[in-house]
Amino acid sequence: MEKRYRDYFRYLDKFELDVISEEEASSIRDGIRLQLNSLNLEMIRALIIALAFLICTCIFLSIGLSNMNVFDLVCAAVMGVIAAVSSVRYRNMSDTSNKMNQYIDKFSRI
Repeated sequence: MEKRYRDYFRYLDKFELDVISEEEASSIRDGIRLQLNSLNLEMIRALIIALAFLICTCIFLSIGLSNMNVFDLVCAAVMGVIAAVSSVRYRNMSDTSNKMNQYIDKFSRI
């Protein structure tokens, strides 16, 4: 996914704002908005996954601490790591979303 967006940003950087027409800028903005919509859906999925694993972490942690069961504590640790990885993925997608919004603003000034 990151490679796809990196290639798309390189493609957007190739455009010269002085030469581009209003119609081309409008079609580019529409393309960016389409990519942004798909990215927002992926961000929602990542956020739901992170929250679900965070809830599972809390459940396993409370059971593990109340019963002093090592298996539940290990499960809580694994769930916590998965939630952290999903949160980092969400943050990276958020940075990509911000960059896309900057490109939309850049092509809106034309």
